[in-house]
Amino acid sequence: MTATGGSRVVRRLLLLGWDAADWSFADPMLQRGELPNLASLVRAGLRSDLSTLDPKLSPMLWTTVATGKTADKHGILNFVEPDPAGGGLRLASSTSRRTRALWNMLTLRGMRVNAVSWYASHPAEPIRGLCVSNLFTQGHPGADGAWPMAPGAVHPADQSDAVAALRVDPASLGPAQLKPFVPQAQACTGPEEGRLLRALATHLAQARSVHAASLHAVRQGDWDCTMVFHDMIDALGHHFMTLAPPRLQHVDLKLFTRFSGVMAAVYREQDRMLGELLQACGPDTTVILLSDHGFHNDERRPQMKGVAMTDERAEVEATWHRPIGVLAMAGPGVRQGARPVAPGLLDMTPTALALLGLPRGQDMDGRVLAGVIEGQVPDPIPSWDAEPGEAGMHPADLRQDPFEAHAAIQQLVDLGYMQAMPEGAAERVAHVRRESQFNLAVVFSTTGRTEQAVSILESLVESHPGTMRYMLSLADALHRGGRHDRCAELARQWLPADEPDQPIRLTLAIALTFMGQMREAAEHVDRLNPADPDGCAGLGDLCVMQVRADAAEKWFRKALALQGRHARSHVGLAQVALLRDRLEACANHCMDATEIDPLAAQAHYLLGVALAWYGDLDNALRSLDLAATLLPTSHTVQRYLQLVHRARGDDLAAAAHAERMRNRAHATSGTLDPLACMPRPPQAWATARGLTLD
Repeated sequence: MTATGGSRVVRRLLLLGWDAADWSFADPMLQRGELPNLASLVRAGLRSDLSTLDPKLSPMLWTTVATGKTADKHGILNFVEPDPAGGGLRLASSTSRRTRALWNMLTLRGMRVNAVSWYASHPAEPIRGLCVSNLFTQGHPGADGAWPMAPGAVHPADQSDAVAALRVDPASLGPAQLKPFVPQAQACTGPEEGRLLRALATHLAQARSVHAASLHAVRQGDWDCTMVFHDMIDALGHHFMTLAPPRLQHVDLKLFTRFSGVMAAVYREQDRMLGELLQACGPDTTVILLSDHGFHNDERRPQMKGVAMTDERAEVEATWHRPIGVLAMAGPGVRQGARPVAPGLLDMTPTALALLGLPRGQDMDGRVLAGVIEGQVPDPIPSWDAEPGEAGMHPADLRQDPFEAHAAIQQLVDLGYMQAMPEGAAERVAHVRRESQFNLAVVFSTTGRTEQAVSILESLVESHPGTMRYMLSLADALHRGGRHDRCAELARQWLPADEPDQPIRLTLAIALTFMGQMREAAEHVDRLNPADPDGCAGLGDLCVMQVRADAAEKWFRKALALQGRHARSHVGLAQVALLRDRLEACANHCMDATEIDPLAAQAHYLLGVALAWYGDLDNALRSLDLAATLLPTSHTVQRYLQLVHRARGDDLAAAAHAERMRNRAHATSGTLDPLACMPRPPQAWATARGLTLD
């Protein structure tokens, strides 16, 4: 039993983060038996895709994992932030987080919790357990062998020497030690080869240091929860995934020959460390292993060659990140073979709390994963931040908004009380402030708060009128908020500056389509020529809205030619079939989509639509119910459910769906419903059946 009286279903919980791990890379290795420990974990429990959030920046995402809240609530908005103590920058800090993390919640309930190398965890917080911050491996030994650790990197402080002794020096990993990753390491003498070997040694040493610290933590006596974060897959992916098979046309053959096996070896190393950690934790430990996003590893890998070290490079690097990460869970309290419905990063802390018999906070943006946990889920509390007691956070005078603190310092400079910052430092702080505001706007835009996003983005566009990223994000926020005319106006202003991949013309085509100006929209669509499957499918979706079945089919077929198993294109072909009144073909394409992706919400919805029009109301309800579970904020699916229940004579169930729509109307205002623009909407079915809409 816990301090709150809930039912605790696990004795120990291990929450393990593998930044950028991706099933699409791991699955062939699992099939070849190269990742035995991950395979064992999956067999014993469950595996699933895990949806990410935007922007896909690790400090923001991993703080979301640890808090169950979006970045506007937890306050970590970038990799770096102004240093309140001076004129420069520092890495995102634990003192800037505005809400309690999972390790604070567990400390508050008297549980022993370890946190090792979590993003934005420096300085280490005074939790009940061992906290090793993400800066404990920084620096390198000097000529005298001394390797001082960053002050405040470990709590309790009396563990500092023990943790410091566990660090692995990158210089100790020479060609012989790197041979399992690069068999020809000894022969790598060129400048680019040397750079790649140094990057490999640096991140491998850091990963082994984190692993040693995690083993030390779990061997320090009994504990309730241990949280460990590894960024090796992501960090080395940015160096070596472009060299992984299959060889891309622009990749140097010699580099490919020598370094093509690095990423597979990185996964094997991560799996080896997983096995050692699980053995140290013991068989009664429940495990949640996840990644914050995936990492492109096929023909859609970005081409980095020739991209300068500027904001442009940062943008291109970010395109490596796929929106789908990994989730594997196993152990006591986890239902073997369960299939969680649409799990996301926001659900991790609520689910971890439930496994430990503790409630989620009602102010969290995630929920406990349904059908995954054995035992009763505790009733929620208003907020963990309002719970009294010692939670192992830094004193209030150390917790501050770094931008507000920086502004206060600047005020002292302006008053003459302090010396002015160096010009370069001031420029860097201004850049970080701007980019953090941009990240906040993306959070608002992608979570339905478009007016707040528009306000920020309009200011950024005004102050930096030449930055296309800001303009495109403003146009997207306007579109999401239903302001299509303003979106089109903005796109027309920028159209002469369109880039080779024509993002502005696409933006204009989308806006015109939603405005109902189909002829002009079609003219712009027909001037676009994407070469990736998602881009092709996106144009197919626009053609469906324009009621151009032949053009839509052309784009969806092209997408399938580029990627044979592309669920989105089968969903598109299902829409084309509805336009052509071919209900059976629609159902077949929906089943093709769900065979590829069992949680493809739009496929379940369209199957329900086809069945409803066919007259099979019982099976239509089953498909629509599943679609509603996967897309709980969609008014369209709720309206269809209401109408189908009414057609079956179940007025009570119909009224319940109408009530759900009313209750969610405010929360979903400003959010696009992905089902609203599909053929055969609920209004059309109501008219065909002689039913009235509320």
